[in-house]
Amino acid sequence: MTHVRDAGTWKEVTAANGMWVRDAGIWKPLTDAWVRDGGTWKKFFTGETQFIGSINPDGNIQTSDWSTPLWEKISDSQQSEPDDATTQTTSSSIQNADNPESFDFEVTMSNPATTPVGSETVKVRVRIYVDMSLGSLIEDDLKIQLKQGTTVKATRNTSVNTGSYSTKALTLSQAEKDSITDWNDLRVLIEINCQVTDEGDEGVGKCTWVDINFS
Repeated sequence: MTHVRDAGTWKEVTAANGMWVRDAGIWKPLTDAWVRDGGTWKKFFTGETQFIGSINPDGNIQTSDWSTPLWEKISDSQQSEPDDATTQTTSSSIQNADNPESFDFEVTMSNPATTPVGSETVKVRVRIYVDMSLGSLIEDDLKIQLKQGTTVKATRNTSVNTGSYSTKALTLSQAEKDSITDWNDLRVLIEINCQVTDEGDEGVGKCTWVDINFS
């Protein structure tokens, strides 16, 4: 919230209203406002219009050991039943007790309606889990990776749940957002790297949606 002096009264101004400055008797909108903090200039307001919303898969780069059709099954993060079995892709069987097994897929993403300005919170999200029909996992690694074309821009290594779906996210840092020069050329790679605990244990990876969310 920002305050401005108007006719002798301090009034609150929100980002939606914008910020204005009086210049030679004319009110003009500010595009950016900066403040000096600890010897460093920091931006505390931008008049640019942010992109708020989500973009979704619109094509396959590679499906590896996951069921197809793939991107068509995982392209709607706004569906009313986000864990519906009719809108999911499944990996090949996970059943190796000696070594971890990797199963990955990579999809292209739709274009944002407007070009993001970089001040948005950007998250790559995936709704995923490993459905164990028998036994348990000793390794349960999950990699979420964002690419611009073939260039990796951000990666998060975390764990994948068993038993039920959960949403995992990669939140981009400001430096990672700034490194993106073409928001219309984004790809997402999802990889599970799992090992069952005992011989005879078995499970499959299941993914019901992927998106990039801007807020």
